[in-house]
Amino acid sequence: MKINNLQNILLKIFLSEIKMGNNNPNEIKEKELNKINLFDLKDESSDIIMNNKSNSKKKELIQPKKINLIDNYKSPKIIVGIDFGTAGIGYAYCLCDDVKNIILSKLKGQVDNKVPTEIILDNELKHILAFGNECSIYLDTHHDKNSYQYFKNIKMNLYNKIYRIKSTNGKEEDIEKIISIILSKISNEAINQIERDNGKKFEKDEIKWVVSIPAIWEEKSKQIMIEASKEAGLINENTDLSLFLALEPEVAGIFYFSNLYSKFDVELYDTPYIICDIGAGTVDICTYIKKRTKKENDNLIDDDDLKFIESSENNLITNDNDNLIKEPKEDIFDSILVEEYPPIGDDHGGNYINEEFIRRLIENLFGKENVENLKNIKIKKWKEFEEKIEKLKKEFSYEEPHYCYLDCRIFYDNNDKEKSLEKYVNEYKENHFRYKYELNISPEDEWELIFPSQIFVDITKEVANAIFLKLEEVYNNVKDSLIIFTGAGSKNANLIHYISEIIAKKKLLLEIKSTYQPEISIIKGAVLFGFQSNIIRKRKAKYRN
Repeated sequence: MKINNLQNILLKIFLSEIKMGNNNPNEIKEKELNKINLFDLKDESSDIIMNNKSNSKKKELIQPKKINLIDNYKSPKIIVGIDFGTAGIGYAYCLCDDVKNIILSKLKGQVDNKVPTEIILDNELKHILAFGNECSIYLDTHHDKNSYQYFKNIKMNLYNKIYRIKSTNGKEEDIEKIISIILSKISNEAINQIERDNGKKFEKDEIKWVVSIPAIWEEKSKQIMIEASKEAGLINENTDLSLFLALEPEVAGIFYFSNLYSKFDVELYDTPYIICDIGAGTVDICTYIKKRTKKENDNLIDDDDLKFIESSENNLITNDNDNLIKEPKEDIFDSILVEEYPPIGDDHGGNYINEEFIRRLIENLFGKENVENLKNIKIKKWKEFEEKIEKLKKEFSYEEPHYCYLDCRIFYDNNDKEKSLEKYVNEYKENHFRYKYELNISPEDEWELIFPSQIFVDITKEVANAIFLKLEEVYNNVKDSLIIFTGAGSKNANLIHYISEIIAKKKLLLEIKSTYQPEISIIKGAVLFGFQSNIIRKRKAKYRN
């Protein structure tokens, strides 16, 4: 049967927006509809014909003619992926005609392709005083905390549905504004690098931006990222097609399943893959089945597929210059991904271990009020103290328990200098006599605390159990699966060991796949997602009974 002309045109727009990766294909802009002259339509122009000659459940999809719908839209020449993490932020990019060559960021002082997600602004939020690693240097030389606003751990506010963020001087700001300033800064850094690398200028409307976000965020948090991106100039005024939001574990999976990543010794199709992204703030889990692409069947679609209308391999929108993203000379993907279970997760990221260590030991030893004062007054010194804890967390080994040494002189500088570490430890033992961790003082330094690594072991095991419970939920619904751990937290060998121990003890048929450089999987996957967003063909509803 023929679909009438108006329906046909609307369907073309719908398919076109999916092809270009629009996250909301139902939102067809009025200005796009205005470009269609409905009086020029002819009955014979209907392009979709349902072939009813057979009782087969398959229906033939005849490709629509190429039409010019968006005159002002320039297809991108470059794709930039931004990994906006809780602890770190970075980017990568590629030229659209050289997708296999993904270039990582070159930010000053970066570690694992990222700099700290921290920013210092003037009180009017008009000038960036320091960004990333520059913040530590700035704090060293500027001691009046009321003369600036220092923000960090920004992303966790959105997870916790807190849309105002407090700076270290106590002033609250709109989180959307702060995120937009950071996105503007990192996008400008990306553009500067791209132009240096390629020796020529690029306009912002020649770039497609992909910003990664946690899979478990609420819709309001996602919308805030969209609005912040728009304020930062990442959304082209002529079209929404210049920005994608991408789920962090999802893009990591896209990278691992691409032909750019060949570290897996076995490639299994029709088997559930559980992608577990352990970031600094959150743990996000997505589950997909990898299905082989069958190009000979591209013109056939199932009844079920008609419900979401799978996008065509051919371009559906073009212009006079035919300047849309072209397929790469070499195949990047030989498969598609079908979501098998809705995304799940929680806040048991890497920072949870540090925060619990401070709560259980440091606050009980020196007092919660003392700790809070240090956070807000001795900002630079507290930042260094947290870095020492992070280092100790990474150094302990499940194979060989040992004692840890932590310089606590920051608390000497903060009190009346009459109270020694020894007095703090003695009071702690009196008030917490049931506490199982033995505390001592180094004979070589009266402010160096000695404690067993067992405290890190216990907290890490708790995190491992929390992550396992999420994995078990997925397993109970998809059964035999493979797990891919990614994100910076997956480099914590102790954490992965304890999760593996629980899986073995529970006798679950879960195989763990080791990965290479998990900290860059999201950023590279974001670039690939921007190139071919329709690799994810089906999704499961997030909310279920």
